[in-house]
Amino acid sequence: MPAGESDASVRLTLVNPQGLHARPAAQIATAVGGLSADVAVEAGGRRADASSSLELMTLGAGQGVEITVSAVGADAAQAVAAVREMVEAGFGELEAS
Repeated sequence: MPAGESDASVRLTLVNPQGLHARPAAQIATAVGGLSADVAVEAGGRRADASSSLELMTLGAGQGVEITVSAVGADAAQAVAAVREMVEAGFGELEAS
């Protein structure tokens, strides 16, 4: 790995009712698109480029599915943390209790 680069990864469970549909996929792609890291999301043995909302949607990851978010690059930790926050917050789709 070149100097100044790092890697990070985390396993998460999708908690929002619709899983990784268009809006959450776009949120992830927007969040990681401007960072200096190559970010991927894996689910069900399939892998998608996290900067592509279309690729993310092809994973077909619904509620309760476990995903792995991995990143390599100078902003790897920041990218993984950003996706973790969105997933854990249910992409703003969880009803207030």
